Amino acid sequence: MTVPLREVQEMHDTMLATFLSRVRATPDRVALEELAAGGAPADLSLTWTQWREASRSFAAALIADGVQRGDRVAILAGNRALWPIADIGILMAGAISAGVYPTSAPAQIRELLSDCGAVAIVVDTADQLQKVTSVAHELPSLRRIVAAELEASSGIVRRWRDYLGQGASALASSAETGDPHVSSHCDGDFRSVEPSGDSGGLCGATGVACAVPNGVAPLGIRRAASQAQASS
Repeated sequence: MTVPLREVQEMHDTMLATFLSRVRATPDRVALEELAAGGAPADLSLTWTQWREASRSFAAALIADGVQRGDRVAILAGNRALWPIADIGILMAGAISAGVYPTSAPAQIRELLSDCGAVAIVVDTADQLQKVTSVAHELPSLRRIVAAELEASSGIVRRWRDYLGQGASALASSAETGDPHVSSHCDGDFRSVEPSGDSGGLCGATGVACAVPNGVAPLGIRRAASQAQASS
């Protein structure tokens, strides 16, 4: 049976390409909402354009922090806007997004981050931060922890809004601040990583899911971050 051209194209779209296409189609439509009535710290509403810009800032911050294409960056958070912002930003940086269940115990988090070799992790609450910091000394690959609920950045732990600000500054100081683009090398395949050790019953798809399109970081983000590193 012959597959229609449109269906072939859709099969080869990456998550990032699909996201950016939606941003172009509905830039001012609300994409993400958090409600205080639902347990969020405060009401929050982001349009598709605002989501893209927040993710670009996170991507630039990661790259300025030394995250390389193919590195694993983990997310340990509940149902909050932080998760999709970080997830898309990780893909924009050319890294691999690794989602960790928010109900995971410290020992499980240690095993999962060790198995996938995460170099950084994003957490949403003080409780999740405490879990990660309690095992961070056993994770030599982990170089950065970004936390939403933090009074001030210290050591390897950075406050979420400070980290986004760092990325936004890198982008603003760059001579190339256009929209990120998806490399033609992005063919829609996803590389997956499964923990190889004993993760206490949380292995593979049941413990950590890692996926990234086979592509490169958008040039504007990569160049802006390189300039930030050179000036630091």
